[in-house]
Amino acid sequence: MEQRTDPENKKRHSLGIDFKLILTLLIIALFIFVWFKSNQEEQFVIKSIKTPVRVISPEKGPLNRTFRLSGYLEAKSMVTILPRISGVLLSLSVDMGDRIKAGDLLAEIDASTYQLQLEQAKAAFLASKSTFDRISQLYASNAATRQTYEEVKAHYDAMKAQYDLAELQYSYTRVVSPIDGVVLVKHTTPGALVAPQVPLVTLGNTDTLVIKAQVPERYYYVFLEKKDSMKVSISIPALENREFEAKIERIAPYIAPETKNFEVQCTLLGSTTLVRPGMFLFLTFVLEEREQTTYLPFSTLVTGNTLWYADPETERAHKLEFQPIYYNATYFQIPEEYKDYLFIEEGQHFLRDAQEIRIINLDQAER
Repeated sequence: MEQRTDPENKKRHSLGIDFKLILTLLIIALFIFVWFKSNQEEQFVIKSIKTPVRVISPEKGPLNRTFRLSGYLEAKSMVTILPRISGVLLSLSVDMGDRIKAGDLLAEIDASTYQLQLEQAKAAFLASKSTFDRISQLYASNAATRQTYEEVKAHYDAMKAQYDLAELQYSYTRVVSPIDGVVLVKHTTPGALVAPQVPLVTLGNTDTLVIKAQVPERYYYVFLEKKDSMKVSISIPALENREFEAKIERIAPYIAPETKNFEVQCTLLGSTTLVRPGMFLFLTFVLEEREQTTYLPFSTLVTGNTLWYADPETERAHKLEFQPIYYNATYFQIPEEYKDYLFIEEGQHFLRDAQEIRIINLDQAER
């Protein structure tokens, strides 16, 4: 077989390399073309999508500046009854929820020991009284010395004091109510050993309920100035957030250095049939009232000092720097010049100034 010459082999090898190089370049060029085309289409799609936003118009009407905090209801008169003597509790004649009047019997303590002490003290007192009466007659007729008279009188006074003390302790075996009210807590049961440090029951007057609120010191002079005119309301979650009116009764004359708060005591007004001491509540003070105010909800405010409004004609969003000055927990006042603006309430957090937008509730907002 005839073998190819060396130049021919080199030529064929060179042509193979050139073809591979051209093919590689064509593939690279095709890849660049496809990437560029797809990127252009993607950019076109991105540019054609407008950010959807929801807008609202400012509202006009009364806007109250309020301060809200939580607290608990308390009975204005609430007393925990403690026995004044020790002994076995024979009876506790009241139960939780019972209505009682001042002077009603609450409990009885075993009186046997105190009755014996009373009888002993009474006998000693009567004996000393007899001796004192006899010496007093002798002294009046100069038949007894003054020293004898004073010694007998001192003994008589001591016996009388012991008798009075025994009589008083005996009376303490019957525990009576010092106030009108309702039994709020029953602390013990008959048969228990009680002592002056062991509570029997807690009584409270539920007809007059109060709220003691701890208010930050920055509101102190506002409360002092508007104590008699400030509107106060409470809502009780346990009663399905039912609202009641209240009135400021007194303001503490000092600020606690530990908490930097001062105490405000309010009285609940109106019917309190369903309300009970200890109920959790929210207390709202109206610090200031403005009748005709243009305002927005805080949902339109971004980072505390930025508003976004929409231009329906150009379909673009615009940035507005604004710092609220007058506000409450939900709304803040804006200048009257912005009353016809459409402010963005949803979708404003990632906008750029003059960015194209799509208003999804334009008809509702312009009503």
